[in-house]
This record gives sequence, structure tokens and C-alpha cells, in this order.
Amino acid sequence: MFYKKFVMCFINLTIFIFVVVVGINYYFDFYAVFNSQKYVYYGNINDRFAKMSYILDNKDKYNSFLWGSSRVQKMNPNILEDRCYNMGAEAGLPEDCLRDLNILLKNDLKIKNIYLGIDNFSYKNNYSYAITALNRTPYSEKSFYNIKYLTKVILKLPELDKIKIYMNLVDDSLGKTYLVTSGTYNVPDRVEADINSSIDRYVYDNKFNNPTLDQSGEHINETINIIKNIKQICDANNINLVVFFNPVHITTYLKDDIHLSNRFKKELANITDFYDFNYINFITVNNYFWYETSHPRYFVCDWQLKVITNQYDEKIPRDFGHLVTKKNVDYYCNKYKIDKENFKMPEKQYIPEYPII
Repeated sequence: MFYKKFVMCFINLTIFIFVVVVGINYYFDFYAVFNSQKYVYYGNINDRFAKMSYILDNKDKYNSFLWGSSRVQKMNPNILEDRCYNMGAEAGLPEDCLRDLNILLKNDLKIKNIYLGIDNFSYKNNYSYAITALNRTPYSEKSFYNIKYLTKVILKLPELDKIKIYMNLVDDSLGKTYLVTSGTYNVPDRVEADINSSIDRYVYDNKFNNPTLDQSGEHINETINIIKNIKQICDANNINLVVFFNPVHITTYLKDDIHLSNRFKKELANITDFYDFNYINFITVNNYFWYETSHPRYFVCDWQLKVITNQYDEKIPRDFGHLVTKKNVDYYCNKYKIDKENFKMPEKQYIPEYPII
């Protein structure tokens, strides 16, 4: 008798826990993969899955797409086009663009423009490793893999801290993703508030002395072939492709291998012209424009798009960004090398008279 009661209690408890876990994961939808109709999602969602799923449910809403890493996630795609959508994802690589572009075209989306952001880790990081986490798993053309992924998400034990934060959505420590409008990620309000509360202190923070290093080995040839495939697909489908190279903070830039970087840029220029922001300039050497030594502040990311589309304003430094072509790539790569060899860190950091934002 006791044995039967124990078994029944165990079964009922298991069912109860199962229902609670499934209910919490579905209701809060931490990765934005069950309900893509919320105006805003808080925290780190699964951009690769959620954004593709949303676009396939709204095939006629957008005709231009912006791909890239977390440096691209913060960009406002409406600077480029009214019907442009930000497909940026955490640790995003050119592989994401190629995979997603093929899916979109197979689903008969009419695409006008593709904007692809490249990083100094695009030809170093391992893509298969970059997409292993639940918040990085990509959308698949095969339903079986999507169901398998969603099952993992729905059965994952919820994190208590996330639940607490989600229940108090006025918390300013979470970033926001505007999935159903632009796809843009907004950094937590607290981050910008802290910077602007004491700019004099912020620009001399010790964190800017620590470079962001990539541990993976280089795979330039593979990355170049991926971008070449993207270019060929765009040409075959009459899609305009615009490529740009994101900046990195000077501390990271000085530790990066300039020979690898120049080799990659020369190979890239043989495929397509690209806008380069990845060199020593006013933005990269001044801490005011950075969250740390990897990610520029969101308005700097938007400035990149303005440079690309010739929407200059007085706030954008004139030495920030230029077009690299097959004809001038050797000149620029040689200049980058010389500038790096002769560079001396400025004694004083730039502090604006008034906050730029």
C-alpha cells in the first residue's frame, strides 16, 4: 500500500513539475521562440531562431536585411532602409548570413539589399562552437531540428533570477530586442545612464586596458569562400550587397595580428568593395565611444550606417570609415601597418562638453 502511494505521489509530482516548467518557459518565452508577436523582449533572446521565424511569418514586410554580430545587433536598420530588418545575432558570423539568405530565397522572399557586418573574429571563431548554446541555435530548414530545439527549450529548468527580472519589467538592467519592428537590440538603460553620470571617471576606467582576444585559429580561406558564395547568390538574384568591417577598441586592435587582418582585407577586396572602420581613428582610440574593448556604443554603430549611406552629420568624426576597393586596398593596408607601428596612446581621453546622446 505504501509503495503504491509513493509511486502515485512521485508520478503526480513529476507531472506537476513538468507542467510548471513547461508553463513558465512558454509564458515568459525567454528566448523569444514560442511567441514572436511581443513588441519587446527582455534579456538575451535567440536572435538566430526568433528573427528567422518572424520573417518567414511576415514575408512581405521587409525587403532588406542587416547581418552581423552583437556589434551589429545595436544598429538601427531604418537608417539604411524603411523596410530593413536587423538580423544581427550574438557572435554572428558570415555563415549566418549565407544560411539565412538561402532559407529566405527558398521561401520566395523578394530581397533588395543585404548588409553584412564583418569583425576581426569573423575569420577566427569556430562557427559550429558559436551556435551550440540554446540562445544561439539557428533556425533550420528541416522541421525535425526545429521541433527538437523547441523541446529542449520548453523542458529547460527556468532560471530563478530571470523569472524575478521578467516579473519586474521596469528593471533597467536588461537589454531589449524589438523583434516585431526593427530587430534592433537596445543596451540596458542603466549602462548608458552610468556612463553619462560620470564621464570623467568612465573614460579612464581600467577595463579599457584589457584587450578582447580571440582564442580560435584563423580560417581566412573558408571565410572568404563563404562571402564569395554570398556575393554570387546576391548577383544571381539581383540583390545589392554592402559589406562593412566593424571597428574594435584600440587596446584590442594593437593586440590583433595586423598581417592576418590585412591579408583578409585584401582577399575581401577581390570579392567586393567594403566600408572599413577597423583601423586607428578618433573613435577607436577614445574610450568615451566604447562599452569595453570589444563593443562600441550604440550610437557609434548607427554612425557606421550613416557613413555607409552618406548621411554625415557634424557629430561623426571625418576620419571614421572609408570605402576600400580592389584598387586602393594595398594603399590602405600599408597605411594601417605603418600607423600601428608608429602609434602612441594619447595622454588624455576625449571628454565631450555635453553628452553626445
